[in-house]
Amino acid sequence: MIPVMQTKMHDPPHSFGNCMWASIASITDIPLDEFPEIFDVDGDSITADGKTWGTAMRQTLDRYGFEYMGCQPYERACELSSGVDGYFVVGGESPRAGCGHAVVFKNGKMVHDPHPDGTGINTIEEAYMIERT
Repeated sequence: MIPVMQTKMHDPPHSFGNCMWASIASITDIPLDEFPEIFDVDGDSITADGKTWGTAMRQTLDRYGFEYMGCQPYERACELSSGVDGYFVVGGESPRAGCGHAVVFKNGKMVHDPHPDGTGINTIEEAYMIERT
């Protein structure tokens, strides 16, 4: 795992930060600029070309030999998946501005926060199961 820092911060209501992409890039070595910017359009999270964030994520992961296996509570995700070398992207409540945030976990502990302040997440809500194909 090579830590990648996010380059875009949450800017409501216009665009979302790229903490999710930075977390995925950290565990997969996919260049951060391969992931598209996500915008809030009428309450939906979409890319400039109209794709949902999930479609954009799946397509990028697929190009690099990874697969998105779904989202589960962290403990359940660890039972169902080995992650990428044991690393999982975990989402939860950010300590900033009441929005969501994504970080990297391994063995039940946060090992990387892509936000510059490094304060992690207040809650653990889900883990994204990404595996090599």
